[in-house]
Amino acid sequence: MHAPIVHTAPDPDALAVRAAARVTALVRAALDRRHACDLALAGGSTPARLYARLASHHAADTEWSRVRFWFGDERLVPPDHPNRNERAARAALLTPLRVPEHHVLSVRDDLPPDLAAREYEQRMTNLGLRARGFDLVLLGMGADGHTLSLFPGSPALGEAARLVAHAVAPPSSPVKDRVTLTLPAVADAHAAVFLVTGSDKSDTFRRVLNEARRDPPPADSLPASRVRARTPVEWFIDEAAAGSPPVG
Repeated sequence: MHAPIVHTAPDPDALAVRAAARVTALVRAALDRRHACDLALAGGSTPARLYARLASHHAADTEWSRVRFWFGDERLVPPDHPNRNERAARAALLTPLRVPEHHVLSVRDDLPPDLAAREYEQRMTNLGLRARGFDLVLLGMGADGHTLSLFPGSPALGEAARLVAHAVAPPSSPVKDRVTLTLPAVADAHAAVFLVTGSDKSDTFRRVLNEARRDPPPADSLPASRVRARTPVEWFIDEAAAGSPPVG
């Protein structure tokens, strides 16, 4: 097991600067290893600053046209729906970078949830991801400790073989049906990077970090605690999320 690595920044803007530099370095390293890079994007609001920073300050120093962009999880709503993760990623990152359309791997919204998950997994298999894994998976964490669309108590947490699964969000979520990467899919990735901001997540983060440092994590551990990758999982957090005294 690799112990997690924590990077702490004073605020969300400074965090985006540090995280963008690290993400760019990981993408460039992947492109040095082979002809393409497979990157899974995180959803939610936290990555917005990171995506804007990548598009504004790192557009010219990386061959983004060689990167295939996947979605770590997706809400099964139409492409133009405000709750669609792809919609936000296109606006902040993919369109400004002029990513070729065939390098944006969208989750289909016109299939039943389980079929949408299986179809997405089949495309990953066809492009070799079952054999080699993602180069990089970006992740967020909710105040309840969920990551991707893997919520506490979700049956998808127990998936041991599939790369992609149908997941159901809690009733408080605006969109119930999701397609999500599974823990095995992330475990096969070369690198996994979390981005976490906000004081409402500080208690959860400390619990997750404690659980993640145990191998195996406790049976009742939160979903984010269970994330592993081939290299140490990296956490980029602001001081509000790190709590007092700051972690990292």
